[in-house]
Amino acid sequence: MRYKLLLLGTNMAAIDDFFRRMENNFEILSSSMHFEDIKGHVKYFQPDAIVYCMHREPRKSITNLISIKQKTNSMNIPFVIIGDQEDCDECMKIAVNVVDLKLVKPLTASVISDQLMDYLRSRRRKEERIEEAEKIAFIPEQKPVMQNLDAVLEDLDQLFGTSPVSEMKTAAAVPSTGFNPRKKSDLLPGEKLHILIIDDDVRMIKVLKRHLEDNYQVATAVSGKVALRYLETKSTDLILLDYVMPEMDGPQVLEEIRKNPALAGIPVLFLTGAAEKSKIQKALSLKPQGYLLKPIDREKLIEKIESVLNK
Repeated sequence: MRYKLLLLGTNMAAIDDFFRRMENNFEILSSSMHFEDIKGHVKYFQPDAIVYCMHREPRKSITNLISIKQKTNSMNIPFVIIGDQEDCDECMKIAVNVVDLKLVKPLTASVISDQLMDYLRSRRRKEERIEEAEKIAFIPEQKPVMQNLDAVLEDLDQLFGTSPVSEMKTAAAVPSTGFNPRKKSDLLPGEKLHILIIDDDVRMIKVLKRHLEDNYQVATAVSGKVALRYLETKSTDLILLDYVMPEMDGPQVLEEIRKNPALAGIPVLFLTGAAEKSKIQKALSLKPQGYLLKPIDREKLIEKIESVLNK
């Protein structure tokens, strides 16, 4: 297949190489660095990658990449930079966490074409595996387990101090002292509330992120240790916390959060498939704001989050 590439930058020699030597492998379109121009091309051309061909780019142009990446983030378009070592180093230093693939010249057009094709093919295969995994993630548990689901939910609701099984099958929020999250009215225009997902299952992270990214800013961590390091320097409005994880499980992570005065007020929702009351009772002593059972339903997830953040 021919992948679509949107070309940016001032390195006209590199851009010419794409049009003259790589058009058999790629469908190519070039754009100015004006955001409205790029936005229009992204919308109607729908590129598989944005390629920035650099040659001593001004700092402002490199900084613009951050805005472009943020505006196109929901479309999951990778950013590729091509330039000499100095150009690439400068771009990586200014546009942190923007670049997905770096191609350092001198490279022939053939090598650039091969590396881009390999990267895009690998990315496509990975997305296909994730999509297949998402389908599996939404398959209900087998009948013997589902027969006991209402009983499990009733046990959990009783432990949370609520009535028997609710229609939405989610627990009411458990109050937490010092719980005072931001409200939507506190946000700047265009700003979104922030959610941190902590789960060791990359497939589940992908599912949750897709559920949430239209309404919230979303960050992810694949372990409790990674999440705690993240929270040392960054803030969040709510945490979705997997119950069962290696090294540090959900209750251990929540215990560390509650011990830290700077983090103790962050609302936490457990994501669990666990049916054992003893495990849930252990977690309840740490005062989470509720739980959701896997597999996660998007509408119930959003409703539960909104109920916690709007209290």
